[in-house]
Amino acid sequence: MAFNETASLPDCIALGAIGGPMFSTDIIVVRAGYESRNANWSQSRRRYDIQTGVKTKTDFQSVADVFHAVGGRLDGFRFKDWADFEATVSNGFLYATDGTSSYGTAGTGYGMPVLQIVKAYTAGSSTHLREIRKPIAPIVIYRGGSPATAGVGAGNYAIDLTTGLVTFVADQSRSIISHTPTASHNFDVSSAFSPNLTGGQRVYITGVTGTAADLLNGLSHNVVTAVGATISISVNTTGLTASGGTAFIYPQSTDTLTWSGEFDVPVRFDSDELQAVIQDKTGDGTLLMTAPVQLIEIRT
Repeated sequence: MAFNETASLPDCIALGAIGGPMFSTDIIVVRAGYESRNANWSQSRRRYDIQTGVKTKTDFQSVADVFHAVGGRLDGFRFKDWADFEATVSNGFLYATDGTSSYGTAGTGYGMPVLQIVKAYTAGSSTHLREIRKPIAPIVIYRGGSPATAGVGAGNYAIDLTTGLVTFVADQSRSIISHTPTASHNFDVSSAFSPNLTGGQRVYITGVTGTAADLLNGLSHNVVTAVGATISISVNTTGLTASGGTAFIYPQSTDTLTWSGEFDVPVRFDSDELQAVIQDKTGDGTLLMTAPVQLIEIRT
């Protein structure tokens, strides 16, 4: 199974698609008419029928080209949902992630280098955060309301258009020269950060060796105090050992992180069959799909 980043359907077919988001909910109704409802999915999933967008032989050939290129249901490809294909700074947020879980609050930093772009759907006090995995260039990332810079300099970012992951370059970094394992782990860096960290901010650590490594590496830690080059974090390492490593400062909870731009939906065909019948054999020919041609969103 793979994903074909270059395969896509023509706009004229995508514009005629019928479909949208769906959820999976189990509902049990008891005798008195009361209901028990259970959500099976935390994220919505989209389904489309492109049958109505196929009107000519040329349209059908375009679908057949993609169908063969992706092997029917085998591989995924990009699809533009013209009913919902863009985000603005009012509903496009970045959410800190380690690839498995999300941290902090959507739309602000959490002292971590990698963030997932999401789109928020809000009604009243309820908000659903949709992970956007297939953005389309150009995407604009905003930090503190101003466009951030794509690049390799301090505070710059890079976005992966195949995953929707944004990776920041650290604002600052320092080598860790010594550790003091204790109830609130202490470490000294090569020189004080400038501006220095303060209590309640977060510091990201990598490269530590010793028995405390699993508690320190690849994690964003709450700073208890930072006095000069000595930093105390909320990690209990009593009785453990630690040496080396590097400390980084990434966007904090005080940094608003938003984005704007367009995106595709990752989909696959929901059938290994593609059928059509010609209704008019003159000229280009008008085609009628004998069965719905459905696409289903791929959840990764």
